[in-house]
Amino acid sequence: MDYMAHLSSDPEVMRGECVFRGTRITLRTIVASLADGSTHGEILHNYPALKQPDIDAALAFAVDCALERIPLAGLPPRPVLPGFDA
Repeated sequence: MDYMAHLSSDPEVMRGECVFRGTRITLRTIVASLADGSTHGEILHNYPALKQPDIDAALAFAVDCALERIPLAGLPPRPVLPGFDA
């Protein structure tokens, strides 16, 4: 999933923190809600500006972080291990 299609960062919005496009809802807030055990339905109820694909994008971002696919400035990308290219 291209989670970046759901996200934006603008210095004028939430001081540049990553938010869901067209909202002031931060990616960090939704990932933390998921980690705390909130259901998709609870998140969608609490943040009506979001849609299910936005929750999916937050999960895809978290998976890439866990698999260390997020490039870090100044470090070469890690090779994909066989069997872990999902």
